[in-house]
Amino acid sequence: MRKSFCVLMLMCALLIGYSANALAVLCPFDYSDAQGYDNAWHSNPSWQRLGTIWDSESAPKLVDSSDDGVFWSTDGGATWDNPDILAGQTIKFRFDMYKELWGRHDYDAIRVWIDMNQDNDFNDVGETILMDKWEFKTETGYAYGDGFAGVSKSFYTELICPVDANIGDYWLRARVACNADIDNDFDNMTSTGHIWQGEVEDWKLTVNPVPEPATMLLLGSGLIGLAGLRRKFRKK
Repeated sequence: MRKSFCVLMLMCALLIGYSANALAVLCPFDYSDAQGYDNAWHSNPSWQRLGTIWDSESAPKLVDSSDDGVFWSTDGGATWDNPDILAGQTIKFRFDMYKELWGRHDYDAIRVWIDMNQDNDFNDVGETILMDKWEFKTETGYAYGDGFAGVSKSFYTELICPVDANIGDYWLRARVACNADIDNDFDNMTSTGHIWQGEVEDWKLTVNPVPEPATMLLLGSGLIGLAGLRRKFRKK
């Protein structure tokens, strides 16, 4: 009797484990992460994604550690270290789209927004900072069935952070998708809602004030004084 009970419990445990795995397979979404914003999500990253990493999740995360493929620079692209931004600086953005599978569609689309007025949406005029597409068959000569995969393409755009910009955090949202899923129309590639293929990523941009001239003068005086002390120390 005890043996039969143990076997029954083992079968139940295996069934529960299988159901959990099946549920995970049935819910392979990638969600946007910006708090306080309407959500965007995708179901399948095989044909286009941002960077090489993609999450399978059943609900949005507070922090998504898998984010990659989105970079910005304040030194003209010499370093892509996603720094804080000073008001008045020129920011250069880079978005890396990666294809795991080639696919039979015509092109992959990318669209990027920044919530410029910090009103928790990306719907205002001027908030789209990039719309572009990767017409990979035209560019490479490869067609569906050639087995060409595991490739990437980078997209670039620049903008100037206004000198009078509000200090604080701004959210950037980037999406990539198949042309078939947006009916060949970027107007259908909105900042919210579900698109079957592709990926969405949210990144926080922090804008700091330009240092005051008096602060810079004080810093410079301090550095000069420090250098003088070092020279005096060496003479002793």
